[in-house]
Amino acid sequence: MAKTVLVIDDDPSFLRFLNFHLVKSGYQVVTVDGAEQAMKILFNQPVDLVLTDMRMPQLDGCDIVYALKQSYPKIPVLVCSAHPESNRLEQALRFTDVRFVRKPFMIEDIFSAINDLIKN
Repeated sequence: MAKTVLVIDDDPSFLRFLNFHLVKSGYQVVTVDGAEQAMKILFNQPVDLVLTDMRMPQLDGCDIVYALKQSYPKIPVLVCSAHPESNRLEQALRFTDVRFVRKPFMIEDIFSAINDLIKN
């Protein structure tokens, strides 16, 4: 059975890019442009992994990590950002099943992180 990845990003072109590559690699993908939509999806549909951008208008990636770990502690999270210098990000990465990939990245970096998180 294909693993389901929830992708959260406010950039539509980035969502399309990740959707294309993840689907091509056999994942089921749900894309949303914000945390509120993401939480609705999580409430109604099981996912195997959340991939989120760090900087977004309403809630940032760290807010999403904290909300997920409070409500859905077993779902692994992959945070992507071009701006990793953040104390909040360092704190979010202390969870054992949260990883970080710096933008811009090679798509292989995303797949490597996803495979590592899903195996654990």
